[in-house]
Formats: sequence, structure tokens, C-alpha cells
Amino acid sequence: MQLPLSESDFMQIVQANELFIGLDRDGTLVPYTLTPDMAYVDKTVLDIVQLLTNTKNTTVAIVSARGLNQLKKDFPFNNIVLAGSCGLEISYPDHKIITNETALRIKPLLPELIEALQSLIKSKYQAIIENHGLTVCLHTKLISDRSILQNIEKKVIALGKIFPQLQINKLETTYEFYPNINWSKGMAIETIFKYLALDFNQGLSIFVGDSQADESAYEVINSYNGITFKVAHNQNVSKAKILLNSEKILIAMLDQIARMRCNLFGKIS
Repeated sequence: MQLPLSESDFMQIVQANELFIGLDRDGTLVPYTLTPDMAYVDKTVLDIVQLLTNTKNTTVAIVSARGLNQLKKDFPFNNIVLAGSCGLEISYPDHKIITNETALRIKPLLPELIEALQSLIKSKYQAIIENHGLTVCLHTKLISDRSILQNIEKKVIALGKIFPQLQINKLETTYEFYPNINWSKGMAIETIFKYLALDFNQGLSIFVGDSQADESAYEVINSYNGITFKVAHNQNVSKAKILLNSEKILIAMLDQIARMRCNLFGKIS
């Protein structure tokens, strides 16, 4: 399969003395599905990620809207950074978990929010509520009736006034309810770099995502002269330097990077 980047960029990734690889989950490593519970990480992807985490001079971080508990189930590896809820809770290879203090304070509000959402959608709407631990998502992908979607949007906006401690991020088929604080995936990347004391004057960082939520991560990685990729499900303008047509192209690229870096640097003993 032909790779979507130049040979020089590809070899720069393979030969980097220190490489940081940041990866989104849904829509990036895992194709979107009708319902979130159908979007599982298949064995091929797991094998590639595990090989990367076991390769010397290579740091892998999964930065996802999914909760940390879900990411731990998906990627049960020792040498990996897992940033759940877009980095509001981060698990490091030394087994330390750091959770945003404001998110922890707001967490007791989430059961009340979920109850309000359940009352909003009732049983007649095919909407799905996900509790990610520190955040909540309302998925409307199964709803095609425009009037119903408009009604849900109106009620979600009203909920924002009832829960001023939360901010609502509207994506294409999802409403994300987050603590009303200045936070982003880009800030999560910066937090990871600082904790791990990563210095990319002699190394390289890359990030792969697919949605608007990943734009801040592209911006941070670009500021370090890194390489950013977007799995392009749409033609929206992006800060990512390279567009990938599908998850399959990404997986093929990561597979080659993992094998070549492992041969070059060896496995962690």
C-alpha cells in the first residue's frame, strides 16, 4: 500500500532518536460504528500498538474522549500513556494516575445530568448516553428525523443553563458534556510532555486524529516541528499537515513504522 507521506518524512519517523506517537481512538484507530459499544479495537491494531510500546526510544499515548477505564481495557499494556476524557485523567507507564482536580469536583453532578438526559430523550428517541467517568456523551447518530434533532438540540442548550459548571461541545452526531474549564487535547499533550520530561530538540513527535477535538493537538505537535495526520472523514479545514483517506492507510503506516523501528532500536528488555 502506498503511504501518504514522502519517503523523507517516513524515514524521519522511523529513524528518530526519540519518537512520541499520539493517537486518537474512535475514527482514527477504530472506525466509527452505529453505536459506541460496537467500536472495538481489533487484534491487528492491538499488536501494532503493543509492538510500538515495546520498542526502545518510542513513547505511545492514546488521547481519547473515552474514559480512562475503557482505555485500560482496550490497551492493557505497561509501557503506554492513556489519556482518558481528552486528558482529564492520565495514566502513565509508572502506574501513576493524574486526574484534573476541577473535573473531580464536578464529577458528583454527572448522575444528575444523566438523569436529565434520560428524561430528555425518553424511550422514543434512539439516542445513546455514555458515562465516561468525568464526562458524558449524548450520541444522536441513529436519529435521522431533523425535527427530532432540532428538538434535542434545543433541550441540550437548556441543560447548559441548568448545569453552568459544564460546557457542551457539539460534534457532528454527538454532544459532549465537559467540566467548564479551559482544557483540550493539546493541553493534554503538553501535560504528558512535561510529566515524562520529553525533549524533542533531538527527537520527533507525531499525532493522528480525525475530528475537531484533535485540532489543538495538531497545533501543539506542529509547534514542536512534529508531523500531524488527520484521518479525513470530511473535507473541513485542518491544522494537520497530512490527510489520510482511511483508518486502513493509518494502520498500514503504523505497522511499517513499528516493525522498522523495532528492528533499528530493539525491544525493551
